[in-house]
Amino acid sequence: MDESLAVPEHVQYVTDEAAQSVVMDTRTGRIFGLDNSAGVIWRALADTGSASAAAAAVTARYGLSAERAAGDVATFVDQLVSAGLLTRSTGPR
Repeated sequence: MDESLAVPEHVQYVTDEAAQSVVMDTRTGRIFGLDNSAGVIWRALADTGSASAAAAAVTARYGLSAERAAGDVATFVDQLVSAGLLTRSTGPR
């Protein structure tokens, strides 16, 4: 079974004209700034719910190996889940 990732309703994401990105937990008011690569990952996760799609986006954008991108995305996903900014579920998509 594949893992599906989702952005909870209490999480908001904003990118400004200079491509500066922030994620906010509206329950706590905590704001998290994202650098450019984290923004690429976030957008792919939010759009697809898939860590593998996010890794492919990082590989395409920055030319990283698939293994490196997958590892970086997995680490970031763990951090997002721990912060309550992303949820995981297993089962069919």
